[in-house]
Amino acid sequence: MTSEEFRRKLIEEKYLTKWTLSPWYWNVDGSVNVDGNVWIHEEMDRLPLKFKNVSGSFDTIYAKLKTLDGCPEIVGQWFRIETTIKDFVGFPKVIGTFLELCGNWLSETDECHVRREIEKICNCKEFRFTYR
Repeated sequence: MTSEEFRRKLIEEKYLTKWTLSPWYWNVDGSVNVDGNVWIHEEMDRLPLKFKNVSGSFDTIYAKLKTLDGCPEIVGQWFRIETTIKDFVGFPKVIGTFLELCGNWLSETDECHVRREIEKICNCKEFRFTYR
């Protein structure tokens, strides 16, 4: 087994089997596509792998990510994240239905700014801001 095969097997066992019930496959570049939903409900600073395309929803509501590195480029349904990040590097380029940003860090001024910044980099039909 090569080191890359070992790394992939470890990621599958430790993360993917917990985060999705849907089939996934590895891309040549080492990223992962998921034919369905991904739910990441464990706290972590960053994702341990790179998603490319998730055909369903991508939910990181309880992860409290400090970086968006590893988030999918394309999310087929909704993308939900709780974070204090104001730098949107790594943000999805396409979100099929809606984006939900959760947290208590946004003021009304921040919300307008964040919406404008996201609209520059992401095609998304609907925005939702949830405050906790």
